[in-house]
Amino acid sequence: MIIDTSALIAVLIGEAGCDALAEAIAAERGGIPAPAVVEFLRVASNQRFGLRPEAERLLASFARRGCLTLPFTADHATIAIAAEVRYGSGNGSGGVLNLLDLMVYAVASERGEPLLCTGKDFATTDIELHVASRPY
Repeated sequence: MIIDTSALIAVLIGEAGCDALAEAIAAERGGIPAPAVVEFLRVASNQRFGLRPEAERLLASFARRGCLTLPFTADHATIAIAAEVRYGSGNGSGGVLNLLDLMVYAVASERGEPLLCTGKDFATTDIELHVASRPY
C-alpha cells in the first residue's frame, strides 16, 4: 500500500473516516513516497493547521510500526511524465493530478500497490485504490 498526503492529513486532523485510514496504515505498514513526506509536513505546518510537531510525531509512530519512506527515482520520474499526459492538471486533457499527485501515482504504479488516499483525484486514474480510501 502506498500512502498519499491526503490520507496522512485526514488522520492528523481527525477527519470523518480517519480511523479506517489509520487502521490500514497500522495494519499494512505501507510506504510513503519521500515527496509526500515533504508535502505532508509543509501542509501540516501552514497557517490553517499549525501542526508540524504533531505531524512529525505521527510520521515517527508510523515508522516505528514499519511504515517506510520510499525514494522517488528516475524510473518514477519517467512514469510520472507519461502519466501527466493522461492525468495531469493544466495540460488540456482534463486531468486533475498536480505535480505531487503525479509523483505519488508513479510510485504506486511502479510498485503495483494500491493507493491509500482521500478525494476524487486518484479515482479518475487507472491506479488501484486501497479499500480504506475515501474517493469522494
